[in-house]
Amino acid sequence: MQIKRFFAIVASLMMLSACSTESRAPAESVTSVTAAEIQLCASCHYVNGTSKGPEIPKIAGQYDVYLVQAVENFKQGRRDSETMQRIASLHTEEEMKKLARYFAAQKPDEHPSIPIPSPALWSKGKEVFDPALWSRGKEIYEKDRVYGISCADCHGYDGMGYAYESPQMRNVRAIPRLAGQSHEYLASAVQKYVEGSNLYGFCTMRKAGKTLAKEDVKALVEYLSSLTPAAGRG
Repeated sequence: MQIKRFFAIVASLMMLSACSTESRAPAESVTSVTAAEIQLCASCHYVNGTSKGPEIPKIAGQYDVYLVQAVENFKQGRRDSETMQRIASLHTEEEMKKLARYFAAQKPDEHPSIPIPSPALWSKGKEVFDPALWSRGKEIYEKDRVYGISCADCHGYDGMGYAYESPQMRNVRAIPRLAGQSHEYLASAVQKYVEGSNLYGFCTMRKAGKTLAKEDVKALVEYLSSLTPAAGRG
């Protein structure tokens, strides 16, 4: 199983290299933003990035590299949101980087979206998130996950994701943090990959989404909604 696990991780890294790598200049130091600069973002995400409603992603403490990529995708029409496309069009690349660094520096919400999840759904969701986990004394295998890759291979076993930047090669890879996101937002985001409506998302996610049944999505979201950034780091 260790060998099988090794090849699964290698496969995931190879696919990430092909799907989520871009080139850009090295990140600059964090600078403060003015009230005017943050006004548009704050109308939905609040000044501290905790977000106005459960259907809006929480961006406090999210990786700045990922936030820049996300806003750029909205700006180019690669992600569907009339509001975000309009707001993104009003910002330059430097302004987007500055705002991304600001929200990345904010403290994320430490309260889970679902404080007391359903035990049965939580257990199944944990298995979907990482099929290699041990459960009831029996080893859970890949269950036909795409190329044997599990959610945890990319998003981390604590749901914290990761961001990698090589100043020398100017390569950037960013996998968003899922821990701490709301139940409603996660359900909507995952469902788009299942339906195939997110045509410009990571190719790994588009393929993985096709392997998830309705009950898998429900359980997966239940499990992820119980995670928090603070708990994940511990």
